[in-house]
Amino acid sequence: MKRLLCLALLGSCASALACEHQSAYVTTAGTKQAYSVPQPYLSYAQEGARRAGLPDQLLIALIYHESRFCASAVSPKGAVGLGQLMPGTAAELGVNPYDPRQNAIGSGRYLRRQLDRFGGRVDLALAAYNAGPNRVAACLCVPNITETRNYVERILATYRALGGR
Repeated sequence: MKRLLCLALLGSCASALACEHQSAYVTTAGTKQAYSVPQPYLSYAQEGARRAGLPDQLLIALIYHESRFCASAVSPKGAVGLGQLMPGTAAELGVNPYDPRQNAIGSGRYLRRQLDRFGGRVDLALAAYNAGPNRVAACLCVPNITETRNYVERILATYRALGGR
């Protein structure tokens, strides 16, 4: 058991080290917090936002909270890459979730779908991205799931800090 725990910790450390890179710091005038965004991932997020008709700051905030811009991130539930796309969702979007550029483009496309589905409400689109669109559609609200409520609040706060409205 100790050996398994040590291997898990080593794997976590290796993943963290794999995500060390050259970073740009995204800030806006009057903001106290800088968000580290590795190059070239910033340009991928901007491209994904532009292609989906989203504000850059929104997709940057989402990716920041999904993976901290770690392209090799894999969640315990199997979500992959910058925007933590599930493999089935990535296939539906026609993107390779392991390719950082395609993942950012797919993440923007998926967030756009949720915005369109929920009447442009950013809070509901983010909740759908996190908890699934069916849960949001069932109540037309941010579901009463602590993780999802915190997720929406954190992304919206970062979005605003980056200059989003």
